[in-house]
Amino acid sequence: MLSRAELESGVLAKIEMELAKRQADRDNARLSEHDPAHFGWWLSDGKRVRAAHLQLISDRIAAHVETGNGRLIIAAPPRHGKSSLISETVPAWRLWRAPE
Repeated sequence: MLSRAELESGVLAKIEMELAKRQADRDNARLSEHDPAHFGWWLSDGKRVRAAHLQLISDRIAAHVETGNGRLIIAAPPRHGKSSLISETVPAWRLWRAPE
């Protein structure tokens, strides 16, 4: 059986780990404001891949959103993630950045 001090130290360690995780989540959320690909990765808890070609597309989309230029042609082979990035992640990222 564990002593009271051992139990308290274990609980404190768990609390510190949870606080560190929450801080990391806040930091990732702040970084996600600038980049749709990072936002998608953060939102999926790391399950969505951040491939180099999707990062390039994401950077271009973010630049077009910032300048207000609404025209961008994206060409990539089928099943490379462009549709999920553009139709799912970018609208969610846009609403995250400007909910009004």
